[in-house]
Amino acid sequence: MSNNKGFTLVELMVTIAIASILLVVGVPSLNTLYETTRTNQSIKKIETIIAYARNQALSYNRTVSLCPNSNNDCGANWKSGIQVFIPAQGDVQRVELRYIGPFQDKDLIQFDFNQLEFTPDGQIAFIVDGADDVDINTARLIYCPSNHSNKNSQALSINRGGSTQIVNARVHCNDNSISI
Repeated sequence: MSNNKGFTLVELMVTIAIASILLVVGVPSLNTLYETTRTNQSIKKIETIIAYARNQALSYNRTVSLCPNSNNDCGANWKSGIQVFIPAQGDVQRVELRYIGPFQDKDLIQFDFNQLEFTPDGQIAFIVDGADDVDINTARLIYCPSNHSNKNSQALSINRGGSTQIVNARVHCNDNSISI
């Protein structure tokens, strides 16, 4: 009688087969969980920086701007990060207040405006190509995870008074159109 301790080839093959089945079943669930968490964190980060910009406008009693980052200038791609600053006025130079880094490259952020301007009374101007779109009272920023038709997509509703609200339901995204 042999006193060898270890696994037989059959035991090892059964263990590998069971582990493979668990991985095949579990990995898609983990991916969905990761996308849900990433979307929640990203939309909350955007909501927080908007609230911060509004608060700074009230605190400094000055206009504060928020826009996508493009080499310390306002760009058009919201995925590249977001910057908050006090614009230059007269002899006072531009003051950088806060910056958040780029978002996931595979994700889609859709926003029809390339800048938000917060007035000293906390109101928001929705800026498109340098001009306030005065016909808009509420704007929606939409965040879509890597699968653009993903059920985990969320929107952030922003009104002129400065309040925001996260919208989880009925946000549908794809590469060609986005609807709420």
